[in-house]
Amino acid sequence: TSPGWAETKDPAPVKTPEERGEPKWTGTPEEASRMLRAAMRAYGASLVGYTELTQEHRDHVIFSYEKGDSNNEKYIGTTIPV
Repeated sequence: TSPGWAETKDPAPVKTPEERGEPKWTGTPEEASRMLRAAMRAYGASLVGYTELTQEHRDHVIFSYEKGDSNNEKYIGTTIPV
């Protein structure tokens, strides 16, 4: 059986479409966005939008490090008066 979310820190290995034997996407970006929007609406999303992910966005939005103590009770307990 596969480990649950709480049991692992590393993401589970996922096969690429080619490894699964599926054909590569040949549609346009517009077709992909329409399909994704339809799926997201079917699952309850009320607002869906897209934008280009530039290097500047990657530098300010995507982080590859953990927050450390700012995520645990020890840090929170010492900064909030009770």
